[in-house]
Amino acid sequence: MTDINELTKYVKQNTRNKIVFCREDIEGITFVNVGLILSQFLSDEESIANVYQLLCNRILNQHLYNDIIGDYIAIENIGILFEPELKLDLHNILESYSRNQCLIIKSDAEIRDEVFYFLTPDDTAIISLSGLSYKLI
Repeated sequence: MTDINELTKYVKQNTRNKIVFCREDIEGITFVNVGLILSQFLSDEESIANVYQLLCNRILNQHLYNDIIGDYIAIENIGILFEPELKLDLHNILESYSRNQCLIIKSDAEIRDEVFYFLTPDDTAIISLSGLSYKLI
């Protein structure tokens, strides 16, 4: 089954959240480079905690549309979101941005026991996926 077909099948399910993790591009899906965009915004803005949250929200509100899966948000290069200075609640972000559309995250992260390890299981850059519906493609 192709990645877009797996994605379509998952999106059609009645789940509270629709989060998809992938390691490769998915045909027909456009990814937003979070690291690049956020770093460009940060170079233009003051460095205060509220600004980080607003900038993150601005990036994640870049909804896209695909004829097969409908509305979605697809992001890649998310390492900057783990920066302690940003003080982001990544679990909450995943939950809120995956309720009304599919949230697709392209990353080489490892997911084990409902924990998203950004680099390695020994690293502190993690997100608890407890209580979230997600699929690995």
